[in-house]
Formats: sequence, structure tokens, C-alpha cells
Amino acid sequence: MRRGQNILMAALAVGLGAAQAQAQGPQTFFVCYVPDVGAMYLIQLPGLPTECLSVSHVEISWTEGGTEVADGSITTLKLADGAVTTPKLANAAVGTPELADGAVTEVKLSTSVVTARALAAVADNGTLIRGVNATSATRTSAGHFRVTINAGVDLANAYFFAQPINGCFASSLVSAAGNDVSVQLLWNGSYVNCSFTLVVF
Repeated sequence: MRRGQNILMAALAVGLGAAQAQAQGPQTFFVCYVPDVGAMYLIQLPGLPTECLSVSHVEISWTEGGTEVADGSITTLKLADGAVTTPKLANAAVGTPELADGAVTEVKLSTSVVTARALAAVADNGTLIRGVNATSATRTSAGHFRVTINAGVDLANAYFFAQPINGCFASSLVSAAGNDVSVQLLWNGSYVNCSFTLVVF
């Protein structure tokens, strides 16, 4: 009995090896398990039976080979954190059509991903030192500044950040009207004149 079982298993291994060598891509194998002797034999291959030789034999099948997966078989739950990285994505592989509304939120954006719409460096006397999409600046009164931004920049849907520089300490209040951004600088309840940078994003 042991010798017969070994012969059957060896034949099964040889058959599988030959089938795999001929197969291109994934292939499904069908075998029949013989409970009485604990052996298996191949079926549904050229020259072999198309079904189990006895109703007491149990048909078993599995698929081997191939690298492709069915559409939708890999889901978010099956991906480990960080499994999909930038090097694994082709250029422009993920575009606007692939992103659902609200899919990218503020907390999902890494540092430096958000591009500024306008930048300005303003002196404490209201002079525009340097600007990107900023055309002019002026100090309207103590601690009150106005920075004019290019008309093509959408200020209605923008965010603003003003930061005092050159050792000046102050909190800032920023608002926009039309193409002008107003910056107010306060310290200890009083308006103060400070040089500052303004970021519109």
C-alpha cells in the first residue's frame, strides 16, 4: 500500500511539473483524492480522465502561476500603511478623476505639498521689499498695512498667514477685500509697526 501511494504521489508531481512548464499564466489544476489510500491523481488534463473515477474519490482544485489579480481584488483594507509610495506610482497616475470629493484633507498633506498663491515681504514703513504675485504695499496707519495682490489670485477662497520678522513681536489679524490684503499687527493691546512676511495659499 505504501509503495502504491508513493507511485501515485510521484506521478502527481511529475504531471504537475509538466503542466506548469507548458502553462502560460495562471492555471487551475484538478485532482481526485482517494481516502482509502491517502493518494491523489490528476484529472482534466490531456490524456487524463475528465472526472474522478469513483464517487468515493474527492475532487480538489487550485490555481497556480500568473501575476495578475482581478479588478477590485486589492482593496484599501488589504494594503498596509505606507505600502503604496511615491516611487511605486507612475507620473500622473493619480489625477483629479481618481480622487473622490473630500478624499484629500488637510491632515493628509505632507509638508511643502501646498503651493503658495502669493508671497510678500513688507518693511515696517509699508514698503514692499519683495513679492510673488504681490504688486505693492503701504502702511495706512500705525500697525495697519495693505498689500495688493495680482488680480489673477483668488483671494475669496484663500488662506492667509502673516508673520512679524526682524525680532519684532506681534500678533496678526489678516483679512481680504477685492485684491487687497489687510494686515494688522498688535502687541500688548496696541498697534505696532513691524516688518512682516505674508503668505497667501
